[in-house]
Amino acid sequence: NEKDILNIGSFKFCSPGLVLDIRMSPAGTTFAALYSKGSGRDVSVYSYIDGKAKYTFRLMETPTAIAYTANARQLCIGTTGREIQIYNTSDFSLVRTLPIAVAPRKIALSNNGYFIAVSDEQILYVVNMETGRVRKVLELESNVNHIAFSPDNEKMAVLTENGLLHLYETKTFAVTATYEGMSD
Repeated sequence: NEKDILNIGSFKFCSPGLVLDIRMSPAGTTFAALYSKGSGRDVSVYSYIDGKAKYTFRLMETPTAIAYTANARQLCIGTTGREIQIYNTSDFSLVRTLPIAVAPRKIALSNNGYFIAVSDEQILYVVNMETGRVRKVLELESNVNHIAFSPDNEKMAVLTENGLLHLYETKTFAVTATYEGMSD
């Protein structure tokens, strides 16, 4: 049984399994952890004050990625069922399910809540959060390690395993710059 012990704030957090991803709520009161446990995976939300579990999601499909919306009102969970499940963070109710073309490894949301970027290895989909329509499909030379939107939502950065950092403007998602030699 693999477990992780993490120092978070003033307490030690002992996960029920190996932590695969962890996201702090922008509100600063909770954090979500995606972890493997035995042959499965789970997502739980914990209090940032004492590290105690507030909620564990019971998902039909295996979770693959997590992200909070910028206003901290929703938690997005990507699954092997090729969907993003969007939950209300106050009562953990399912708000909506957004079907997508891949089982996401990475998820990033724009600060204005307009875009959700989802990657599966080397393909990145930018989806309009409101309509669910794919806005852009980007095929990259290497697996996606990180995705981030600028605070003004005018740029998106994509870091790939081969050390390239691509910057895109968010009107047409054209590349505005590429930097070499970047890494995690």
